[in-house]
Amino acid sequence: MISEKAFAYKMKYDALKRQGKRSDLTSCQVGKKLAAEEVSQNTGDSTRQILRYIHLTELIPEMLCLADNKKIPFNTAVELSYLKLEEQKLLLQYMNNHAMVPSMKQAQELKQMSKEQTLTYLEIDQICMKEKTEKFQVKIPAKKLKQYFPETYTKNQMEEIIFMLLESWVEREGKNE
Repeated sequence: MISEKAFAYKMKYDALKRQGKRSDLTSCQVGKKLAAEEVSQNTGDSTRQILRYIHLTELIPEMLCLADNKKIPFNTAVELSYLKLEEQKLLLQYMNNHAMVPSMKQAQELKQMSKEQTLTYLEIDQICMKEKTEKFQVKIPAKKLKQYFPETYTKNQMEEIIFMLLESWVEREGKNE
C-alpha cells in the first residue's frame, strides 16, 4: 500500500535527519536531500521518489485511502498533498458531491492556486469544471469505421455521412430525451 510505504519512508527519513544533526554544516535543503538519499539506498526508489512518498503523508486520511485504493493516481495524489488540510477537506467534499477525481492537470492547478491564495469550494469547482468544458472529443478507430464504408471513401466523406446520420437521428429521437 502506498500509505504504508510513505509512512515507513517518513519514519526512517525523520530518524536519519535527527541523527547527529549539525546545523553549522548543512542547510535544511542539503540535509533533506542527504537523508532521502540514505533512505533510498537498498530500495527500488530514487531520492526524488522517496521525497514524493514522504509528502503523501501530508494528505488527509480519506485522500490517502483513495490513493491506496488507486482511485487517485500516485502522481496526482502527490500534487494534492501540497494543499492545506482545509483545502483537502473541501476538495474531498467536492469530489464526493460530483463523483469525480481531479486529473493531474487539475491537481497542478489546484496546487498552484493554493500557493497563491486559500482555495475555496467555488475555485475548486472552476478548476475542475474547466477541463470538462474545454475539450470534448470522441475518437473512433479507423478500423472500426472502415467496416461500414466502401474502401474508396475518404476521411471527409466518412465524416460527412456520420454527421448526416447523427442529424437524422437527433431529429428522430430528440437530443435531450
